[in-house]
Amino acid sequence: MSNKRVNKMLKIGSCLGLIAAIFSVAALSGMNVAVHAEENEVEPVKQENLDETAIEATKDILNSDSVSTEDINEFEQSLTEKVQNKEIQKEPIQFSGSSEPVVEDNKVTVTVVTEFYNRDGSLNTESGGISTYTRTPGTSFNVSTAIYKRGWILESETVTGMVDTNPNNYKAEGIIGNDDIMIKYVWREDNIGPDGQADKIPDQYQIKVSYDVVNGTWNDGTTNTVNKVYTLTDSEGNPSDQGTARAQLPSVGNKPNEGFARGSWQSGMKYTLTKEDDGSNFVYTYAPAKNVTVITEFYNRDGSLSTVKGGTSTYTRAIGSTIDFGTATYNRGWILESETVTGMVDTNPNNYRAQGTVGNEDITIKYVWREDNIGPDGQADKIPDQYQIEVTYDVVNGTWNDGTNDTIYKVYTLFDENGDPSQDGTVKHELPEVGNAPLEGYTIGEWSSNIEYELTHKDDEAHFTYTYSVISDTDVKPSKPSDTENPKNESTVKETKTENKVVNTAYSTNVLSVLGLFMLSLAGILFGVVKKYLK
Repeated sequence: MSNKRVNKMLKIGSCLGLIAAIFSVAALSGMNVAVHAEENEVEPVKQENLDETAIEATKDILNSDSVSTEDINEFEQSLTEKVQNKEIQKEPIQFSGSSEPVVEDNKVTVTVVTEFYNRDGSLNTESGGISTYTRTPGTSFNVSTAIYKRGWILESETVTGMVDTNPNNYKAEGIIGNDDIMIKYVWREDNIGPDGQADKIPDQYQIKVSYDVVNGTWNDGTTNTVNKVYTLTDSEGNPSDQGTARAQLPSVGNKPNEGFARGSWQSGMKYTLTKEDDGSNFVYTYAPAKNVTVITEFYNRDGSLSTVKGGTSTYTRAIGSTIDFGTATYNRGWILESETVTGMVDTNPNNYRAQGTVGNEDITIKYVWREDNIGPDGQADKIPDQYQIEVTYDVVNGTWNDGTNDTIYKVYTLFDENGDPSQDGTVKHELPEVGNAPLEGYTIGEWSSNIEYELTHKDDEAHFTYTYSVISDTDVKPSKPSDTENPKNESTVKETKTENKVVNTAYSTNVLSVLGLFMLSLAGILFGVVKKYLK
C-alpha cells in the first residue's frame, strides 16, 4: 500500500474519531440541558445542525492532503467553541419513568436529632443522639421516635427543610426536596405529679412544695406533712420553667390544741410560687390563746330566765389578737339592759358591742336582755317590764270628775333610792280626780281600804275603787232657808286631803241655826231659875 493511500486512510480515521467526539460532546450537553432546562432556560439542541457541522468538518479534513496533530487540536477547539456558543443544537433526549434522572452529586442530607432533658433542664448524656441520612430529592422519607418511654415525656417534634405530612409528633413523613432536612425530637423527664406519679407534664416545669402544722391539726384532723406539686405556667398558660403558680394551701385554722387558737403561716410564706421555691417547706403555727366566753341572757317580766332565748358560747383567741363580739341592736319585745366585760378593756362605747385586745386573762362578755311589752301608752317604753307594775282604778255611785266612769289602767315604774328602775323600788300613786260627781242620793265617798300612799312590786295588777257614800235617812234635814240667807240653797263643802285620803267636814247651815236657838232657850230657862232662887 502506497504512502498516499495510507495518509488518506489516516485522514478518514481521524475524521471519524472527530465525528464521534462531536456526538459525545453534543450528547452530554443535551443531557445536562434536559435535567436543568427549567432552571437555566437553555434551548434544545437540533439534530440537523449537529449533522451539518460534522459534514463540514469531515469535508475540510478529507480535502486536506495531510492532517497534523495541530490541525486536529485546532479542529477540536473550534468544534467545542461552536457547541458552547449554541451554534450546534441537538434534539432533546426523552426519558422514561416517573422521575427524571439526577446526577449523582444532587443529594440532600437528613439529620435526625433526639434530645433528653433532665428535671433540672440539663441535657441527658446517656440517652438521645444524632443520625444522618443521604437521600435523593423527589423520593419519600419517614422517620420516628419512640411512642412511649418510661420516666420521660415527648415534648416536641420540629421539622425543617421538608413539609411534615404526619399529624403525630413522634413521626415525620414527607417528600425529599432540594434542601437539607433537620428533624428534632425533644424528650423531658417526667416522674412527678400531684398524685405522686408522672402526669405527662415535664418535671422541668414543675416544683415540689411541702406544708406542716404545729400546735394543732389540719382542718381534716390530720397532722401529716402535705406534699404538693405545682406546674409553672407563663402568661398564656403554657408550662414554663420561667412561669409562676398560685399556691393551694391546706385547709387549716379550726383545729388548735387546747390552750391554742387560730394562728398564722410563717413569715416568708408565698402565695405566688416560682422555680426558686422548688423544695420549700411552709409551716402553719397555732398561737397560744385565752378563752372568750360570751353569755346572752333574756329575763321574762316576772324576773325568770328565759329557757327559749339566749345562751353561752366559748371561743379561743390568740394572745395579742383583737376581738370583736356583739349582740343584736334590736330584739322585738325585749330591751338590752346591760353589757359587762371582764378580762379585757372594752374600747367600744356601745353596750351592744365589745372590742379589745386579748391579754393574759380569760375574757367574759355578758349581755342582759329583759322583756319589754308594756308602758304608759300601752306599748313598749324601753323600760324592762320587770321593773314596772300595772294598776287599775274604778269608780262606783258616780263618775270621775271629768264625767267618765271607765276603768283606768296605769303602768308605774318602780325606782330605788338612787332613782334607777328596780324591781325592789317604790312609786307614789297618781290617783284619778274624783269626788265631785256623785249620783243623786250619794255624796262624797272614799277609796277602798287596800290603797296605800306608795306602791311596790306586790301591788302589781292591784285594783282600787272609789265609792261615793249614800246619804242615809237618819241624816238631819234642815228647813229651807230664806233666799236672803242662802239664795241658792247650797251647802258649803270643805275638803281636806291627808295622805291621799279625803275627809268630809261639811255641815248644813240650817242645822247650826237650830242648835243655836236651842242653846239660847236653854240659857233663858237657866237664867229664870237662878233669878227665882236668888229672890
